[in-house]
Amino acid sequence: ISFTDNSSWTRSRKFRLAVGMVDQFDLVKVREAVTESFVVRDHRGELYRKHHPPSLFDEVWRLEKIGKDGAFHKRLNWSSINTVKDFLTHLHVNSSKLRQVLGTGMSSKMWEITLDHARSCVLDNSVHVYQPPGFQKKPAVVFNVIAQV
Repeated sequence: ISFTDNSSWTRSRKFRLAVGMVDQFDLVKVREAVTESFVVRDHRGELYRKHHPPSLFDEVWRLEKIGKDGAFHKRLNWSSINTVKDFLTHLHVNSSKLRQVLGTGMSSKMWEITLDHARSCVLDNSVHVYQPPGFQKKPAVVFNVIAQV
């Protein structure tokens, strides 16, 4: 018996199965058959979806306008910007350098979309305090997990 289907890469998600005999056998009669169309639920792309909102520990390609293994993703990784947290930290510490890493291939509109998506990330409540050693009476700097003062 041989099975075939009428699937294609189009998004209709409707399939039909057909069955027929591959070889003829004496005294055995098999009729070819075709099913009615049915829908197949496809989960192939779910692993590569963007998260809304993104997590601090999501890989940076989860942000809008940054494709997995695409040019922007590779540039960011080359600059050790691997997670959404890294992206947001660089945004607050040196946004012009971050913009330069992404290059002119990312338009201003794409940049704004990426920033809006990154900023929608839910931050934890942890804070860090920096005070130079030996300077007990000087003011300290308090910043959050993404280096925002």
